Amino acid sequence: MNAYIKRGIVHLDLGDNRGGLEDLESAVQLQPKNPEAYYHRGNTRRSLGDVSGAIIDFETAIKFNPLYYQAYNDMAIVRLKTGDISGAMKNFLLFHCPTPLLYFEFFIEILFICKRNRLLEARK
Repeated sequence: MNAYIKRGIVHLDLGDNRGGLEDLESAVQLQPKNPEAYYHRGNTRRSLGDVSGAIIDFETAIKFNPLYYQAYNDMAIVRLKTGDISGAMKNFLLFHCPTPLLYFEFFIEILFICKRNRLLEARK
């Protein structure tokens, strides 16, 4: 992991999403085939509300590391939160999870988001 990624993560932990994004942009420029740089930038973009940018970064991270299960997981969560349940399920089915517990946690997340979305629709 390069120094820009580490510093970007520190910015994010401190709530400085813009500072984190700047460092992660630098990490991508310095190492354009580093899946971690794209993954962390994707999470930063998600935090800033850039859903399409987050999905592109997660897809790029997976392109460079097809076994990057965190990228599949986080991309699926972004898709779920935007109502793209079929896209989330596709990511879930491609998800190369190292432990069954992570599958369970992801499934619970899907159920929670679906239920929340139905409640929000019922209130309209």
